[in-house]
Amino acid sequence: MQRHTGPTGRFCLILCCYLVASLLAACDSNPTASSTAAVQTASNAATASTAPAPDLAAQAEASAAIEAALETATAAIDEARYDQALALLDPLAADGVPMAQYLVARASIEGWRAHRDYATAYPLVHRAAEAGLYEAQLLLADMYAYGYGVPQDLTQAVEWSYRAGQTQPAQADAPAPNDDVKAVAPAGPGAGG
Repeated sequence: MQRHTGPTGRFCLILCCYLVASLLAACDSNPTASSTAAVQTASNAATASTAPAPDLAAQAEASAAIEAALETATAAIDEARYDQALALLDPLAADGVPMAQYLVARASIEGWRAHRDYATAYPLVHRAAEAGLYEAQLLLADMYAYGYGVPQDLTQAVEWSYRAGQTQPAQADAPAPNDDVKAVAPAGPGAGG
């Protein structure tokens, strides 16, 4: 693999940093007006990230733009600015970004648009779950367990719960830094106590 360390490589890195900084600054200064620019930049980055690209700088640029758009959308969701969040997420979901697919599906399920729509959410959740996204796998298991948007299928619910358990983030198993949980010895013969 060829490595770009000359002026071209540095230019791509600088361009990447500039795009992310511009995107974040634009979203902070005028969230409504900047949504279109952010969507276009992130959508172009998502498309670029799915195409085979030997240039590491281009991959880093695409990844950074997608990550910035997801962070902006998540902040908008936290502030209940769902229209702005969906304006960022819809193009990314269409381009196959699993976290965007999951968040758009949640929007459909939770009624961030006009109404709850499980039928629209299912294909998005399924694609994100197939891509290995832990949150989507749990949501898909619930959809199958309770019959939300799909016929109730406990076999599928167990399958997706199992898959989620296999891809569970490592930090979910670790105790919190200031957790005062004490280890408990197993009860039984010879357990002492």
